[in-house]
Amino acid sequence: MQTYFTRNRFLLVLNVLAVILCFNTVYLAIQAGSFEYEATGNIIGQLDVGVEGSPNLKWMMLSDMFGFYLFSIPSGLYLWFALREDRSYLLSLATLAGIIFGVVGAIGAALLSVVWPVLTVLHASLADPASKTVTQELFRILTMAVQDGMWGRLEFFLSGIWYLGLSVILWRHKKAFAAVALVNAACALVSSFGKIMDMGELAGLALTGVTYATPVFYLWVGIIAWRGPIAEMTPRSPVGRESVAQGV
Repeated sequence: MQTYFTRNRFLLVLNVLAVILCFNTVYLAIQAGSFEYEATGNIIGQLDVGVEGSPNLKWMMLSDMFGFYLFSIPSGLYLWFALREDRSYLLSLATLAGIIFGVVGAIGAALLSVVWPVLTVLHASLADPASKTVTQELFRILTMAVQDGMWGRLEFFLSGIWYLGLSVILWRHKKAFAAVALVNAACALVSSFGKIMDMGELAGLALTGVTYATPVFYLWVGIIAWRGPIAEMTPRSPVGRESVAQGV
């Protein structure tokens, strides 16, 4: 089956930037204790970062918006163009799921990039315990709406469908790369299942897999795009051999 892995060096540069933003998100999340709070279910513990830590929450979500979500769309489109002759319906369906995943995830990150810093600063400035409780509940509800609803139950499911479709199609062309896509698919789908079934530990474990498998996927796509098409050795046709023999 013919493929069209054309040379696109811009995509590698974009994907390297995406990887940097992904790890910046992880770094800022560790500083803010996001992984710890999500694992324990103590979402409002994020408010403990205070006024000084509120800018980190903003930049963490902006890095997340571009690194894990918006910058995934060019890679998805590149793979669609490259593989469009192979199982076009499955590929188109998977790519559509991937694009929606990128948009939904980016919207959630954009919302939290505003909500988290504002409520963190507001909570730190309040002295009344009742007002603090209201702020904490508002923070918890908005965070759960994005993290558990938009991301956990919807976005991870869509990304899992995208990666799973890619892994099926890529298997006959690039098996190692298909395995990377399959790992992403498994982690995303397990995380979505964990969120739907309220199994926080399972979802958190799978989320860790997604966090570190996604940059590998980005780099692999970028390298493929950087190298471009690779000439394949094809056997000579019988007509060609006969012609040579007659010429001799």
